[in-house]
Amino acid sequence: MMAFLVLLSVALALLTPQVADHALDRQASAARYLEGGIRLLNTLLRTHEVHRPALEKAHLA
Repeated sequence: MMAFLVLLSVALALLTPQVADHALDRQASAARYLEGGIRLLNTLLRTHEVHRPALEKAHLA
């Protein structure tokens, strides 16, 4: 039983950096995805403000 716990502890110690690295990659991917969506919405709002006078007065973008 003790050997199993030692083996499990060693395995966790070796895998922790890889798991943390993947988590950071996912976080960076999600941030880029959200940033792209915000940029898209901003561009669409600015485009609609130019073509629609009522939206231009609202200053949505």
